[in-house]
Amino acid sequence: MNKSNEYDIRSCVIKELLRNGFSREDIRIEIPMSTASSTGRADIVCLGKDYAACIELKSGKDKFCSDALKRQMQPYRLVFDYCSVIADIEHWRETTIQNKSGKRIFDNFRCVDLHYYHDSFREMGRISKCKYGAESLSDALFARHKRNKAISVYHMASVLWADELKDIFSNKSPKYKNEIFARENMGTAEFRPIFIDALRKRPLNEWETKFWNKFEESRGES
Repeated sequence: MNKSNEYDIRSCVIKELLRNGFSREDIRIEIPMSTASSTGRADIVCLGKDYAACIELKSGKDKFCSDALKRQMQPYRLVFDYCSVIADIEHWRETTIQNKSGKRIFDNFRCVDLHYYHDSFREMGRISKCKYGAESLSDALFARHKRNKAISVYHMASVLWADELKDIFSNKSPKYKNEIFARENMGTAEFRPIFIDALRKRPLNEWETKFWNKFEESRGES
């Protein structure tokens, strides 16, 4: 069986998000965590009415290591209210370990919220519950989680572009000064809707344009 790739798992997740009521404007793809992308890119960002969430994807072709994934998610938890992981079921099989009695256990996969199943023959995929039973994907990933407590206005501001911050604060200050101003003068409850609105209004990036074009073609849309 061929391993799932990035598009396979991303398109499956986004189909479910659209089915759950998210609009395209509420779904952002490959959002840099900083101007230089030094702390990575959020695979999928979901913008709710009062929260911003990210979903990390691990396709069958990605490398998977539970400890490395934890480290990767740390900067995301400083920015997003909810952070979830969806990984190909093949990684669950790869990371099985044994306890002293020799019984197979899957503790090394505990950081994954939902499994992705890939069917290479039918070119389809489906998502199944892992830790949580839920009627919708968004419930499983967001509603049943506790909000991250480590969220920082400074780190949220760092995700925004210099021009976005200039528009928000109606000034021409350098990006770093506006980040500091946001940290010193605003709380998360005040800055969160501003952050969400800025991401909604942001023009599509290269990854988003390529994805949506392919996604629409696969669904027979113009």
